[in-house]
Amino acid sequence: RLVAALFEVDATLSEKQLKALELKYIIQCMAQLGSYTETAPILFSCDVLDLTMRMLRYYGCKERADSHREILLDILRMLSQMMCHRKFAVNFVQSRGIQQLLQLC
Repeated sequence: RLVAALFEVDATLSEKQLKALELKYIIQCMAQLGSYTETAPILFSCDVLDLTMRMLRYYGCKERADSHREILLDILRMLSQMMCHRKFAVNFVQSRGIQQLLQLC
């Protein structure tokens, strides 16, 4: 019964809200995958750094930051998991990722 309740979708959700939920869950899955060393090569081959930088630029801008605060927090959680990998961290710093984070403030 609990499992069924977890998968029930509110019929009043708009398409935009469903897409936001889908994005949130994808980001959360990527964050979980990023916590495992074994999955790092797969994530790097999918260019997760470029994807992360694009999401930070898009959802971190002032116009969208307030309305997408929850997604932005999930992106930051995913980033914290990915930064545990040295290769990702070095590439993130070299691609001006720290400056991108500072612009969120």
